[in-house]
Amino acid sequence: MELSPGDARHWMRIGNRMRDLGAFEDAARCYRECVARAPDYAIGWVNLGLTLADLGDGPGADSAFGSAIAADATSAEAHCARGNLRLARGERAAAVASFRAAVDARPDYGIAQHNLAVALTQGGDIAVALAAAGEAVRCDPVHPGFRRLRAEIATTANDRSTAIGDYEALLAADPDDADASMQRISIASQQCDWDTIDRLLSSALRGLERQIACGERPKRQV
Repeated sequence: MELSPGDARHWMRIGNRMRDLGAFEDAARCYRECVARAPDYAIGWVNLGLTLADLGDGPGADSAFGSAIAADATSAEAHCARGNLRLARGERAAAVASFRAAVDARPDYGIAQHNLAVALTQGGDIAVALAAAGEAVRCDPVHPGFRRLRAEIATTANDRSTAIGDYEALLAADPDDADASMQRISIASQQCDWDTIDRLLSSALRGLERQIACGERPKRQV
């Protein structure tokens, strides 16, 4: 369906195309046209904020996210985007508040649960971070990033059973996951579980060879 230039969706579509092409200044102009025509269009404000953040305009991005929340206080995307911006600026407490608002608005928003866990971990609130990471896994049990984060936090919390379960799930999905293999071997060595070490050594080596072949740097152990 053709949309006229007077329709906010027209400018949203063009802005999205410009953003996909990396033309962030043009995208920002389009999103401004969009919200000028529909000030209560929360996702238009969110996309403007994300684009301004890409352009390095932190205050402008924060203002745009605030406008999105004013337009729709239940916009989980707006709260999460603002949380990401705040966390990047080192405003951990404010980021936690934003991520909590996002998951309150949408409890099944796995990315917000994940990012909440990251922010809580940075603040040393490990037990609550582990619970948030668990919610992220509940939202999407096959997401490797969610599993990996919970495993790392569980290792810090000395919750070996949870860490083992997550690393085994990662290895079931990708037997050559070098990081998961090495982390699992580390736990097994603490338990003198030589059978597990023997089982995973070859997969760890294959995974490292794959990372090197792809030019990746092996991940640091937690």
